Amino acid sequence: MTNTQQEYLKSLLAPLGFADKLKNFCDFLDFLAEKNQELNVISRKLPIETIILEHLYDCVGGFEYFKPFSVITDLGSGGGFPGLLLGIAFPDKIVNLVEKSPKKTAYLNEAVKTLGLKNVRVHSCLVNDFHEKTDVFTCRAFKATEQIIQMTMPYFKKGTPYLLFKGRKETIDMELSQIKGLKYITKLEKICPEIKDKERYLLFLQNQN
Repeated sequence: MTNTQQEYLKSLLAPLGFADKLKNFCDFLDFLAEKNQELNVISRKLPIETIILEHLYDCVGGFEYFKPFSVITDLGSGGGFPGLLLGIAFPDKIVNLVEKSPKKTAYLNEAVKTLGLKNVRVHSCLVNDFHEKTDVFTCRAFKATEQIIQMTMPYFKKGTPYLLFKGRKETIDMELSQIKGLKYITKLEKICPEIKDKERYLLFLQNQN
């Protein structure tokens, strides 16, 4: 990353309270850029500034809501958004990454080793087969809300909360309207104001019982 790109990233991280993790996030982006040429984790056509704004900042912009939780589980971790970033931002928390793709699991394991993320655990399995302790679930660009709940129903029944990265409010409302027969509470927080042309929300959801 160039000095200009690093300064741009710092300008986004500072208001969120994560400027001290600048080098760690830069190391992640350098690793991603190298591996992306081989694995196409995200579109190779995206300039680094777009990746910083619409992928990294898009995640970190909601991280303040994860502070109360000690164990976080990211479902369908893929390229590590938000899971690897959560591991970087919160070295004192345990972060589980659940990913079924062997190729992406190998990528995540290499990222954990290269970046020295001793608090991050990679689970190569289906979401339905994940049975570890967690304080909160999260995911980004994974499944519709109802599918996520069905995949993790034992946790939902116990009252485990969800913090889901979502886009348009219209889509969120539609997804919630499709959840039948379950009582739950929700709260919607708008995040990432720097992304001017896209709606970004963090959806809090929890079994009402």
